[in-house]
Amino acid sequence: MKAAGMCVHGNFPTTCKICNTTSSAPENTESLYEQRFEAVKRARKHVEIAALLDAYLEIPSDHSWEDFEDFLEHTCAISVKEIPESLRTRFQGIITEWTHLSRAHKNVEKSLEELAQRQGRSISPENMGIIFYQGTQFIKGQDILQKNPEYQLHKEAPEAPISVRMEGPYLAVYVPDDYDHEQIGGTPGSGGTFHRSESITLRYEDRELNPNILIIKSKSDTEEAENTRTHERQHFINHAWMKKEAFKDLKTVKEEWMKDEILAFIKDGSSPQRIYNGLTSTLYEHLYAGLDEKEKEELKHLLKQTTDALKEARGWFPTNITSMLLVYHLIDLPLSRFPETLKLLTEFEKAKYNAQTDETPALTFKIPHKEEAWHIGTE
Repeated sequence: MKAAGMCVHGNFPTTCKICNTTSSAPENTESLYEQRFEAVKRARKHVEIAALLDAYLEIPSDHSWEDFEDFLEHTCAISVKEIPESLRTRFQGIITEWTHLSRAHKNVEKSLEELAQRQGRSISPENMGIIFYQGTQFIKGQDILQKNPEYQLHKEAPEAPISVRMEGPYLAVYVPDDYDHEQIGGTPGSGGTFHRSESITLRYEDRELNPNILIIKSKSDTEEAENTRTHERQHFINHAWMKKEAFKDLKTVKEEWMKDEILAFIKDGSSPQRIYNGLTSTLYEHLYAGLDEKEKEELKHLLKQTTDALKEARGWFPTNITSMLLVYHLIDLPLSRFPETLKLLTEFEKAKYNAQTDETPALTFKIPHKEEAWHIGTE
């Protein structure tokens, strides 16, 4: 991840000599590539630190900038002096906001536990699921209560066990049943939902709770659930980390939505073809709503260019950990820059490939205590 307002090469876009080089003379080609590769090499260190921050925030504990510095220095053997001041300020802000939201959600957890105990239930992910479900159905229950005074609000339960887990600044809600998934506000036909524009209000007789929620339409502790959780968590990160600008036209808004989805798909290990098929399906038709026909075709063409470039890049970024590098190389760029940046990152890995060790720069990057998983296929 680069500092806000900087280009992929780590410079200001208007003054970056690499971005603004237009010469195509053969004698300049080799020099230009070397400049670009040096820029990727410089950016890579910052991208790696961003990926490590992502992994650090998954650790179930209190977070602080000082603790992250210790994590970098002693666990990852990275000097914090390598972090530019602008990036340091940005990361400190991310950790501060993450910590603030995590503390707020601790209070949500306490409320759910108190409500469970009031009903004589033990504290477990499944019982938290029952309490969560009741909170989503309270208004509906009140309507029934007016017609049937014998109705008991706390008897409301889902069709199949829902599991709720506290994960720092949000609740992860695992919902295996289609009907329950729709009842609690999940997007019909989707594998998961992140309510970023507005939280789901959980209403009870004596309180209201407004947590951030990741809905995963699956049982917990399955590969499918973990992939969906990874996808939806990246939406949460994108919403928190991506730069926000006011007064954007509709086309720019739709490109940002598309970018958000592409980053989440890259993070969860989806193949380029799955990304393209998914983002041109009826499930994602909202990405194109309101655009004229020309704008729709331009957006689909940009998506196609991106997934085509990703097909080759996947061969050089084939794991869950290297996927994190792709995400944080791209997160601050406009969608229009994705195809060229993916091609540049691919060329960099190819050029720096070590045949003796069968390694590339991306594959030498490791995250302590994080298991590496290989993505299957690039199509």
